[in-house]
Order: sequence, then structure tokens, then C-alpha cells
Amino acid sequence: MWEEGNYPARMEAIENTWASHLPRWFAVQTKTPSFHISSSSKRHSKRTLLVPPARDMDTPIKFALETVYNDQHQYNWIYLAADSSYVLPSNLVHLVQGLDPSEPHYLGHPLQLPTSGPYSWATLDHLIFNSMAGILLSRAAVDLYLEALRLGCKSRCVGCGEDLTIAFCLREQGVEAVDTRDPVHFGHTFHIFQPGSVVGNPRVNGSYDYTPDNCDWFQLYSLWPIHMSLDCCGSYTAMFQYVNADEIYAIHSLLMDVKPHVPTSSQDITDTQLVELILEHGKEIDELFPSYVHPTYWKVRRLLLHQVRLFHMGQRDEESDGAAVVQVRPIQDDAKASAGSHVVLHQEAQERRGKVVEAKTRTTM
Repeated sequence: MWEEGNYPARMEAIENTWASHLPRWFAVQTKTPSFHISSSSKRHSKRTLLVPPARDMDTPIKFALETVYNDQHQYNWIYLAADSSYVLPSNLVHLVQGLDPSEPHYLGHPLQLPTSGPYSWATLDHLIFNSMAGILLSRAAVDLYLEALRLGCKSRCVGCGEDLTIAFCLREQGVEAVDTRDPVHFGHTFHIFQPGSVVGNPRVNGSYDYTPDNCDWFQLYSLWPIHMSLDCCGSYTAMFQYVNADEIYAIHSLLMDVKPHVPTSSQDITDTQLVELILEHGKEIDELFPSYVHPTYWKVRRLLLHQVRLFHMGQRDEESDGAAVVQVRPIQDDAKASAGSHVVLHQEAQERRGKVVEAKTRTTM
């Protein structure tokens, strides 16, 4: 868990924002007692608190799936989200158009483990897994995963965290991760980092960024080139990761309070006008998360207020024959073969690295 001390605040933020759009959701109690959360005090709360026994504290996802499995017939899809995520539930619905939940589907942001070099897992044979930033499982995939656990697959995935265990066990059942990128422009749907990081806008309010630029493991595991620009993101982006409570509120206000006031027909709206709309309609975003109104954060504003679309229930993308457009596809062999070898960094990062090299050169002269 990322920054466990922030777990209670993040869970409260999630309940007040994106989880309010869910019919039902489950929160798994954190391991450290001092950071425990209580059952929701809200009337008609949609949240159920799951408290793993001591034996399951290190495998909370397994515990949650086994617990929910008892009434799983109610759910066609189960989404596993980290507590540091901002999720767009309606865009998850868009993603699964045309997919049958009675067939096994394992969706997320796929990464591939190398078999040699740094961060390698030679014994897992190029396992492709979806990061715990967000995993979407069909009803049939949950069935197969739990069956694989009963057959002892976990013992064969030595040293694996739960994200790797899910991928390993499903692979033994013949189910693999798929390409969930936008089928037109190939922007990602699931983002392992927060909005500023994926477009190359460092935060300006003093907090630390996890970015593709400073995460070697992500670069080594990536199946496709990493674009830290507006090219990063699909139109129906479904989630961002590594966001704390204040940013969860800020993203939600941008999408739900400000975005409806942004003209959809005009691409010529200026960034100054976007900031004015944020100040007018956003819920104290300028105080809550100052980065979102800072001049250098223009790409994030453009991403969330213009580029990302919100899927509306009842919409349907159709083929010419009336069938729903399937948004996912198998991962191509060439992507698997070239994983980790074609990192594309944003211009600012390249310039920073050039300055560092130049400074080192000067000190050694």
C-alpha cells in the first residue's frame, strides 16, 4: 500500500466522490491498526467494510474475492482498485461493451515481466500482468481465479504479490491480459500514475511525483512506448493511480462540476478560460489542490476538461451490423517481444537529463 498513513483520508474521499456512483462497493481494512477505518456512518451507505482475519492480512484481495464470491451472482464484473485511485466507473462500463461476463476477461494496464536484468522474474516466463492500480475481472474470470487458487497455483508463483498471483493463476487457466488501449489512438485507459505525471506536468504544490520518468520498473515492464504528453490517454480513460485525498476531490470536481460548463463544440477555448471556469464552478480547487490552477498545469486541465470523455449509461458504440464495438483486443506478439525497449519521455524530462549530464561533465573536467 502506498503511504498507508493516508488510507483513512483517501477512503473517505473515495466514498464522497467516485464510489458514490457505484451500486455497491467493498473496502478492505488496512493491516496497521492505527490506520483502521470504521464502518460507514452514512445512511444508505453503499460501502461494506471487509475485515480480513490475521491469516489473510497479507492477501486482502484473495480474502475480498472469496468473501464476495458467496453472493457473486449479483455481479457481472468486479473491479479491484487501490485506495490511491481515482476511478471513472462509467468509463469502465464503456470498456466492457460487447464483452460477455460469462466468459473470462482480465482487464487493466498490462505490463510484462522481463526474465533477466533489473527487476526480472526469470521463473515467471515473461508473465503479463495487470498492475494493482486497477484490475477488472468478469464473473467467469473470478470463478477461474478462485478455482486456480484451490488447485494450488499460489504456491507455484513464488514471492509473488497479489497482482502477479492473479495473472499467474489465470494464465494457468488459459486467461491472459489483453490490450485495453483506445482502439483508435492507442492511448491508455488505465493509468498507473496521477494525471500530472502521465502528461509530463510535475506538481507545483510541493508533493512528490511518481512518474514514468523516475520509475525504472515501469519503463522495463512497459509493453508500448511511454508518452508523457496528451498522447498518453484514451478518450475514455477509466482511472488514475497515486492520488491522495485532496487530489481525489480535485479531479472529481473538475470532471463533475467544471466539465459540464466547458463548451464541447469548441477546441479553441483558452487555458485562461479553463482556469476561470475552474475558479467559478470548482469546489475550492484552487485551495484544495493549487497545482490544478497553476499556469504550468495546462496539460492536465486540457486532459481532464477536454480530452477525457464521460460515458453515459444508455450510450452504445455500434458496428455497422448493430453489434457493440469491442474496445479490447489480444496483445500482439511484437509488443511482447519489444517490451521495455522503447521508452519515450517527454521533452522536459529529456532536457533535465541533458542538463544533469552537462553538469556532471563540467565537474569532471
